[in-house]
Amino acid sequence: MKTDVEELSPTRVRLTIEVPFDELKPNVDRAYREVARQVRVPGFRPGRVPPRVIDQRIGRGAVLEQAVNDAVPELYGKALEEHDVFAIGQPEVEITRLDDGKDLAFTAEVDVRPKFDLPDIDGMPVTVENAEVTPDRSRSISARCGRGSPRSRGPTGRPPRATSSRSTCPPRWTASRSRTRRPTASRTRSAAGRCSTGSMRP
Repeated sequence: MKTDVEELSPTRVRLTIEVPFDELKPNVDRAYREVARQVRVPGFRPGRVPPRVIDQRIGRGAVLEQAVNDAVPELYGKALEEHDVFAIGQPEVEITRLDDGKDLAFTAEVDVRPKFDLPDIDGMPVTVENAEVTPDRSRSISARCGRGSPRSRGPTGRPPRATSSRSTCPPRWTASRSRTRRPTASRTRSAAGRCSTGSMRP
């Protein structure tokens, strides 16, 4: 395989690839087997159609077209690897010559990664600007509200419920004063006492 690389621009190249027909023989044989599985010829089982029958019924051109479509991606990849070309995107391929039994030639234009030289960073000064430290709002709110102190929790150990959705601080829990009611004398009167005050019917 012969390959030439032409630089069209700093980010685009054209590869010209020429391949002897002998190197395409594995691809041609594979194309014959693929076509033999697809066609139906009376007197032959699928996949057992001889190449000469395929040439008579379908044509040699169809087989060569499938062989070239199978070989071009592989040849293109080898050319990139041989010349250390870092391609970006899909190439634009054009078959320029196909002589049955002689050779195959095609071109491929593709965008490439630009080349540039990195400077030596040893001994290069670095300037770092002073960073401005801003107060943490969450910590200031927590400190202002007394979050985390023993007074921020209720007697049961659970956090108190917020009294208003607009409040930025949780309400402080205050122990409610329990009022002790003094025992009072029962105001109930017995049935006998109620009956004694009223008149009894005979």
